[in-house]
Amino acid sequence: MKVLETKELPASQGILILFGLLLLGFVIGNLMGFVVMAAVALDEINLQTISMMQEKLMNSERGWWAMVLGQGAGSMIIFIVPALFYWLVFEKRFFISLCFKQTKYTPFLFFITVLSTLFAIPLISWTGKLNEAMELPAALAGLENTMKALEAKATEMTKFMVSFTSFSQYVVSMIIIAGIAGLGEELFFRGMLQRKIWYGTGNIHLGIWLSAIIFSAIHFQFYGFLPRMLLGAMFGYLYYWSGNLWVPITGHIFNNGLSVTLMFASNNKWTDLDMENTNDVSPIAVGISFTLTCIAMYLFYKHHNNNQHELDNYSKI
Repeated sequence: MKVLETKELPASQGILILFGLLLLGFVIGNLMGFVVMAAVALDEINLQTISMMQEKLMNSERGWWAMVLGQGAGSMIIFIVPALFYWLVFEKRFFISLCFKQTKYTPFLFFITVLSTLFAIPLISWTGKLNEAMELPAALAGLENTMKALEAKATEMTKFMVSFTSFSQYVVSMIIIAGIAGLGEELFFRGMLQRKIWYGTGNIHLGIWLSAIIFSAIHFQFYGFLPRMLLGAMFGYLYYWSGNLWVPITGHIFNNGLSVTLMFASNNKWTDLDMENTNDVSPIAVGISFTLTCIAMYLFYKHHNNNQHELDNYSKI
C-alpha cells in the first residue's frame, strides 16, 4: 500500500493542532451561533431566555430563521475556519493541494458519486433502524437514559428546522444544511483528519474508518452513529480513489440536499412520502441497495483507475 508522500507537519503534531482548533471552534462557533439566534429572534436576553433558548426559539415567529442562521454561522466557525486556518497557516498550503492525484475528472466521476449516494440511502436507513434498537446493559442504564434524552432533544430541534414550507426557507436550508455542512465536514474530516491519519500510519483503511468514526461521534447523536459512520466511510473511499476532495463534498451535499428537498415536498403535501418512517425499509430493498451501491462504487473505482494519469509527487502539488 502506497504511503502518502508529503512535506507536511508530522501527523501526530498535525492531529493535535487540528483537534485544538476544533475545540476552539466549538467554543467560538457555539457562542457565535447563540449571538446570531438571540439577535434574530429574542427581544431581550436574560438568564431565563438563555436557559430556555431552544423552547423560546421554537415558540417565536422568527425562531426558524434564528436557529438555521445560527447553525450556519456555527458550522462555518466549527469546521471550515479551523480546517482552512490549519492548512494555510500551519501547513502553508492551498486548497488545491487537497486534490492529491492528477486525474482526468469527467462528469461521469461526479455522476457516479451522486448515484452511489442515492443507491446507499435504503441501506443507510436500515442501519439507522438497527442503531435505534440498540440497548445497553442494565449497569449502563443511566448512560442510556442520558443518551436518549440528548437524542430526543436533538430530534426535536431537527424536526423544527425541517418544518419549513416557503421557497425562501428551502433555499436557505439548501445553502446551510446541505452546502455549508457538506463542505465544512468533508473539508475537516476527509480533507484534513483522514489524510493525516493515513500520512501517520501508512494505512488508508485506518484513516478512512477512524475519521468516519470521529465524524459520526462528533455529532453527539448516539442513535444515529452507525449510519453516519458508514456514510463517512463511503465518502472517505471516494476521496481516496479519486484524489479529489470535491468528490465527497458533492456526495455529502447531494445527500443532505435530497433530505431537505424531500422534507420541503412533504411539508407542502406534494408527496405522500412519510418522512417519519424512512427507516422502515424491507429486507429486499436493503439487499438491492447494498448490491447497487457496491456496483456503483466499483464502477467509480474502475473509471478512476482507467482515466488516472501518473501520480505526481505529492510534495510538488
